[in-house]
Amino acid sequence: MKYKVLFISSWFPNKLEPTNGNFVQRHAEAVATLHDVEILHTIGDFHQEKIFVFDDQIINGIRTLVIYYKNSKNPIQNFLRRMKAYKIGFSKMQKPDIVHANVLHNNMFFAVYLKKKFKIPFVVTEHWTALRKINHHNTSSAIKWIAKYVGNQASMILPVSNDLKESLDVLGIKTSKKVIPNVVDTKLFKPKNADSEEFNFIHISNLIPRKNSNKILN
Repeated sequence: MKYKVLFISSWFPNKLEPTNGNFVQRHAEAVATLHDVEILHTIGDFHQEKIFVFDDQIINGIRTLVIYYKNSKNPIQNFLRRMKAYKIGFSKMQKPDIVHANVLHNNMFFAVYLKKKFKIPFVVTEHWTALRKINHHNTSSAIKWIAKYVGNQASMILPVSNDLKESLDVLGIKTSKKVIPNVVDTKLFKPKNADSEEFNFIHISNLIPRKNSNKILN
């Protein structure tokens, strides 16, 4: 059966952060080989004059609607504008059979809203290192509460590693979980069938501290 799937994500490539969450985009493209996929994302922009700016494109065969809202220094106002942007965007999309949410951030209150108002189930793919058990002492109580609340509303949680799966259990998320790693384009990335005395390792990231690149070098 071919499903209509709406991807919403706390992270997604956009004009302000072109590589942010590009693994979410690749995941959506993989799902689109089997199902009918659309993508909806919202992000704040301090520099725009209009309250909302719409960027509606077909990217790699997938309808992708990114809505920029006018950002402010008031976090409550930003959250309300973000939720309004999601609602406006959703009204422009086809009604999905299921929502695929990414990252248990307060953005995903919108997935809970869709579930309660329209009876649309949602699953969550979780990537966030802030939710790893090793980082719980540095992660705010609010973030952990939001993750637990939204996670327990989901039909399934899909952490990208077993470590993250166990960490979500510790947070009190009771929803069933299945580990599904980030997708890889196996036409582009594949192991070489060749012996070598030298082991080569490549690390690709934005090199923020949580990527732990220093330990690789040391």
